[in-house]
Amino acid sequence: MPKILILLILRIYDKAKNLDVIQNTQYWVFSVGNTNIFVFKKQIWLVNEKLTCFLFSVEIYL
Repeated sequence: MPKILILLILRIYDKAKNLDVIQNTQYWVFSVGNTNIFVFKKQIWLVNEKLTCFLFSVEIYL
């Protein structure tokens, strides 16, 4: 099975700072244009201490 590694830098969705998911880090909410993306924790690295930007990798198996 081929493995595709996707690296994305996204700004965290503004409304996410009011959600409890930020504290338990089970998943994150991102906004790309008009699309909200829920990223379940796989591999996440903090880029900004203010929780405004994250670098995360998503492994997709086809």
